[in-house]
Amino acid sequence: MLRTRPPDDVAHDPFAWLDGARQGAVLHTVFERFGREVIAGTRSVHDVDAATVLDAMLDETLAHEARIRPPPSEWLRDEQRAALTAT
Repeated sequence: MLRTRPPDDVAHDPFAWLDGARQGAVLHTVFERFGREVIAGTRSVHDVDAATVLDAMLDETLAHEARIRPPPSEWLRDEQRAALTAT
């Protein structure tokens, strides 16, 4: 029998946009989408424009996140995007 319990509630930070779990989910979405295109043969990891494609996918995913939960500021959105691309 699995002994699981719900995670502890995380305190909401009004000065943050995406918490660590959401940032991880964003990256997972981008890499999964890119990986599916590689598997399908429509994309190659060796393409010169692979980094540009990943950047565009990240922007699309962040735009989706912003529609669900708008960032408190453009500055914070840009900072979190920069942090995601630095990982």
